[in-house]
Amino acid sequence: MPKIQLRQDISENWQTQNPVLLTGEIGVETDTNKFKIGNGETSWNNLDYIIPTKLSDLANDSGYINISAVPTLTSQLTNDSGFLTRHQDVSGKQDKLTAGTNITIDANNVISSTCMSSGNYLDFDNKPQINGITLTGNKTSSELGIITRNDIPSKVSDLSNDSGYINISSVPTLISELTNDSGYITLNDIPSIGNGTITINQGGVQKGTFTLNQSGNVTIELNSGSGGGVSMNYDSTTETLTFS
Repeated sequence: MPKIQLRQDISENWQTQNPVLLTGEIGVETDTNKFKIGNGETSWNNLDYIIPTKLSDLANDSGYINISAVPTLTSQLTNDSGFLTRHQDVSGKQDKLTAGTNITIDANNVISSTCMSSGNYLDFDNKPQINGITLTGNKTSSELGIITRNDIPSKVSDLSNDSGYINISSVPTLISELTNDSGYITLNDIPSIGNGTITINQGGVQKGTFTLNQSGNVTIELNSGSGGGVSMNYDSTTETLTFS
């Protein structure tokens, strides 16, 4: 009995060779089981497959909608249940409110609720706690371990000086408050005009003295290395200078 064999090849070869099928000639892709029918003019790559490969190739006979047509906003929906939006007035909508357990709605549409339990609070189990302290009676913030704004120091004097910092009032501002451990001289160490003697030293050896008395007389005594010396005296009254 006669057999009919269709023209066939793998899809890659069909695309590479890109032949023009005769009118009514069928070309089959053996690796995809898809086929095309020629018209004697159009090359393979420009012919459509007979079996659809995309949804858009199908007739939408079941009324399916594209995902882009699915609403994503409540405003795109029809409010067939009478839900209220935030900006709508509730006037005339009170019939939508219904009472429930321990909840009542009076004639003025005022909603009230009652406690679902009765009895002494102290007898209840699982009473609330803060920092492990059960909330019974009056508790201070300190008892609950809560720090308030008043507990936070606002001044340096509120802090404990555990690092030995000194107060600004303890910083000396006068030289007389300091210990003169470097041997600096003060005004009290300088002889005044009233009476005073300055010792003249050289190389640690006393070489003489300079004396000024209250009368303004000056006496300078110089010692030589051999034990002798020279004395010079100035008399401010007579304005004379005497050597001896």
